[in-house]
Amino acid sequence: MNKKRYYIWALWLVGLFASSPTIAQKSDAIINRLEKHYTLFPDGRMQYREVKNLTLKTHYAFHRSYGESFILFNPEAQTLSIDKAYTLMADGKKVETPKNAFNAVLPRTCSNFPRAAHLREMVVTHTGLEVGATIHLDYVIDTRAGFFPALMGNLTLPQEDPVKEMKVVVRLPEGTPLNYHITKLRTAPEIMQEDGFTVYTFTFPNLAPRSHDQWQPTEGEEYPTLTFSSSKDLHRLIDRYVNQEAFQLKCSPAMLQAATEKTKEATTEKEKISAIQSLVANEIRHFNIAEKHLGYQLRTPEQVWQSNGGTKAENALLLTTLLRAVDLRATPVALFAPGTPHKRAGNLNEIINYLVEVKTKDGQTSYLATNREHHTDASEEYPGYHTLTLDAAIESLRFTTLPRTSLKRELQLTLHFTPEELTTQGTLFLSGKHGPSFKENDTTEYLDKLKELSIKPADVTQLEKIEPKGVKVTFRTSGEHPEEGRNGYYLLSLPHLDSDPIDLQPSTLQESRTSDIDLGNPLLISYSFEVNIPEGYRFVIPQTDIRAKNSFGSVEIKYRQREQRLNISKRFMVPSPTAKKEHWKEVKTLFDLWRTGTHHQLFIKEERM
Repeated sequence: MNKKRYYIWALWLVGLFASSPTIAQKSDAIINRLEKHYTLFPDGRMQYREVKNLTLKTHYAFHRSYGESFILFNPEAQTLSIDKAYTLMADGKKVETPKNAFNAVLPRTCSNFPRAAHLREMVVTHTGLEVGATIHLDYVIDTRAGFFPALMGNLTLPQEDPVKEMKVVVRLPEGTPLNYHITKLRTAPEIMQEDGFTVYTFTFPNLAPRSHDQWQPTEGEEYPTLTFSSSKDLHRLIDRYVNQEAFQLKCSPAMLQAATEKTKEATTEKEKISAIQSLVANEIRHFNIAEKHLGYQLRTPEQVWQSNGGTKAENALLLTTLLRAVDLRATPVALFAPGTPHKRAGNLNEIINYLVEVKTKDGQTSYLATNREHHTDASEEYPGYHTLTLDAAIESLRFTTLPRTSLKRELQLTLHFTPEELTTQGTLFLSGKHGPSFKENDTTEYLDKLKELSIKPADVTQLEKIEPKGVKVTFRTSGEHPEEGRNGYYLLSLPHLDSDPIDLQPSTLQESRTSDIDLGNPLLISYSFEVNIPEGYRFVIPQTDIRAKNSFGSVEIKYRQREQRLNISKRFMVPSPTAKKEHWKEVKTLFDLWRTGTHHQLFIKEERM
């Protein structure tokens, strides 16, 4: 065997990873060895091999996390072979996995989807499990030539539990270049020539586990990643992808008729957009199957329409086609996380979703999701992400970075309390995430965002659009008085709007965290209440106001009473949604202050003679 070895010494970031004994103390398992092998053969065939060896540390590990392994493959293009599967019990006894522990089933995501009914998921049920046992699994998936457009990988290196050593090995025929990109680490592979192949070996020791914290940056920003491709560059991959017949976006007579019928009562472009989106969201089934399992081959919009269901990409093309059928400027786009894709090493595996870009005659650009009836701009869900236009007519890659727009919620209320009823009049303002709706005149879309106060569409006195993307709703209503408690006390819950941190789960605000913070959008919440009570009643209010300001933002709550009138102003502001984990205490302080229950309720006391 003729072997030539070339070594490129790794430069590791000091302190990025903790040692295994330290990070293992709070984990459910230790992954002793994790290997991922990718091979491209000269005839175009591909092979993927995975070797995993892990030791169980808790009962949870084998009851919930690692008791079974799931391997999804496409039997029409791939062959799965299980080379080794056994367990070493805590006393060293070896238990081979029996034949009846291997069961190929239909993946849950393929249920009721004829196009993917041939896919299989091999469920490997591990036996002999106990605390201290070690599971070993080694399997290979062989893929026929032409099924994938290139040998591609997109790996987030940290796993759910700590890894003592991870290896990624990529084998390519000599002369075939490998484009790769590593984030968060200054390292490079060992490169070796072996039997007509160039072998790249990436070694990553002592990987700390992923964090389970809320409000994490996207994986590409928070964790080390490895992306690679045998394609010359991303442009070649995209060109091949969009030159499928599906991207011709042909509309059948039946589709045109349905789109025309659905929009016949629409008087504006946005009403048309809403109507077509509702058609796809409610009448077309959505199957969450990664495109790679189907070889990145998409059916035409007409085929999707006739089958009444498609993948994320297929439904995006269908939505685009129907929007164009009613003379709207629509284009399908692929969605990439911040920091991706790499122009050379990037690949189709990095696409995390598909949206539809729509441009209206007033110059506004909006993005539509396909998997739910979501009448607001979907770009608000993906601040800082990148879209790539999917159009065969475009000669170069066209990326757009979605902005981090501020999430604004403002509420002004005047309340008149009597023992018989509570009269409320006020105005709410919404902007940013979950803000203005494409259903421009449907006040229900906005009133549903008001919590602790029931307002009906008939209560709305004015609906006003605030450009570029805001809406203002004015209303007046009367209802029953607050619930009377003991000894003449009445409890009034102060209303709030959606996306208010008051609704956060307590687990979100844990005492400490291991990852940086990213709320997604800057935040501005502002409430103003005027509460009026009759003679014979008095307010029971906190004795002090709240004013807190730090490097992350500010919270201010003020009370001003004049006889039978109480004015309450509340303001929560976060100018920048990101912070380092070292500043978590400051972040938590603001959220804890804002969520204090006594500042979201008001007691009114009847003065009895």
